[in-house]
Amino acid sequence: MLKKVNYSTIKPFASAASKDRVSTADNPKTQWFMWGDDMDTPSFCGLLQTNTGYRIKGVWVHPTKRGLGLGSTMTEALIDHAVNNLMACRIEVFAYNPVYYEATGFKRYGSLPNGAIKLDKRF
Repeated sequence: MLKKVNYSTIKPFASAASKDRVSTADNPKTQWFMWGDDMDTPSFCGLLQTNTGYRIKGVWVHPTKRGLGLGSTMTEALIDHAVNNLMACRIEVFAYNPVYYEATGFKRYGSLPNGAIKLDKRF
């Protein structure tokens, strides 16, 4: 399950996440979450409040836990939290590989100069 944490909890893993092109830049409007309590092989994600809703800031799965569906599970839990606890009506994501998001109903609306695809979904 997702557990809300302070940025200082995920900061030691920010360098590894950034090598995987996952944004870990902190912002006062970002909520950070870890999956479970495993600090040896952590997985985490962030949710940034924007002017129009929320943005999935990043989903990073520890390399030893990849391929098990944890990224999808974390993303679904993050969306559920945003919609049901924060009353989000719109969630956006900037993704280098948009296949998962498109399969779950997110629609493309642009791209960034770094190649990331901008997608959103309304609830």
